[in-house]
Amino acid sequence: MNQKAKMTRALKIQSERISAGIISAMMAGIMSVIVCATVATPGRAQTKPAHATEKVELAAIDKPFKDFTLRDLTAEKGSLSEKVSLASFRGQKAVVLIFMANRCGATWTYEPKIGKMLADYKDKPVAFMTVHSPYEESDKEIIGQFEQRNLTMPILDDKPTQSLASYASATVTPLFYIIDREGVLRYKGAFDKFSDENVPYVRPALDAILAGKLVAVKTSRALGCALTIRPKNTTK
Repeated sequence: MNQKAKMTRALKIQSERISAGIISAMMAGIMSVIVCATVATPGRAQTKPAHATEKVELAAIDKPFKDFTLRDLTAEKGSLSEKVSLASFRGQKAVVLIFMANRCGATWTYEPKIGKMLADYKDKPVAFMTVHSPYEESDKEIIGQFEQRNLTMPILDDKPTQSLASYASATVTPLFYIIDREGVLRYKGAFDKFSDENVPYVRPALDAILAGKLVAVKTSRALGCALTIRPKNTTK
């Protein structure tokens, strides 16, 4: 093979190597773009699941208490007073909600104190209401207890859905909530200190609210009977 043929062959081999290198680099670049696009493009894995749970709203001290409307078991059926709503008292009266249960000894231990409180505040701008949430109890039995014990106040029926108990995080009976005239929750807890009844909670809180003062003790631990939760997908 002469010198000219050797140079021609060497140039051809070098050209083929350069072409192969260019093609390899181009393929690597294409693969890199594909990978980057796959990672960077918003996909299904980056989106929020359609079944994401919503935040549950709960009552909180010094926050507005959500309005509710419940049936008063003591009112005549079909009457205008049968439905009781929190909003109807706004700007007029403070509201005391008392979660009570008929089949709870602790509830009736406080009955004399509750009765005296009703009498002492009857001429003041306060609305007292019982909330009846235990789903296994009947309307008749709680109404009968109130009549027997001469307790006169609305009995709000929360049994069908227990929505008020759930919103208020009511877990025991008796349990007291005080809402001021502007609809703000100012106290939640026991009537008084369980180990020392000379340490009251509800009355001082109520007196402070009526006087336009700050409530000193806003929460306390309530001891009583566990409020039973209705099984899901059931109504009374």
